[in-house]
Amino acid sequence: MKSCLVVDDSKVVRLVARKILEGLNFRIEEAENGKIAVEACQRQMPDAILLNPGALEPEEMRAMQQHTTRGYQILTRIPHLRQSALIALCHHERIDGKGYPLGLRGEEIPIEARIFAVADTLDVILSGRPYCPPRSMATARKELVRCAGTQFDADVVAAFLEIPAEEWVRLQEAVARRVSIPDTPLPILHGVSL
Repeated sequence: MKSCLVVDDSKVVRLVARKILEGLNFRIEEAENGKIAVEACQRQMPDAILLNPGALEPEEMRAMQQHTTRGYQILTRIPHLRQSALIALCHHERIDGKGYPLGLRGEEIPIEARIFAVADTLDVILSGRPYCPPRSMATARKELVRCAGTQFDADVVAAFLEIPAEEWVRLQEAVARRVSIPDTPLPILHGVSL
């Protein structure tokens, strides 16, 4: 079950990151490499932790937090993915410095990792996890706004909020059905607000 969960989630995270990257005028290639980084990290988590329906014990939490450094170690061995290794290492850092594994804060966190933190959180909220049912886009937006400036980069959240409603409806439908999301970018629809 882990491999299916990881592959489906990485498609969603890639698509969300791509849309945020477009909004921040970054190269789209970062979304592709970031997807690899996120997958490398997720595959390092044992099923017992990844699929746990309850709260993690302290030992399980420490093991789960090690997935970022293990993903980093794997990706630094691949020359063309070394920059993505920083995404793997830092995508659970927080703007306020309360993240892991390094306790980085603000601009110390690579922008790509700040983008993937938002994309990954959006996916978790929309698709759910064994410990939490799927929630709505409205709930996801409220949570990201609530955590902007503490957990998430406020500029990244602002770029996320600029993505048109029709694109998110399509994304939510794809997540709900767990269908294949195309690799081509979605059309940009201007003048639509949520």
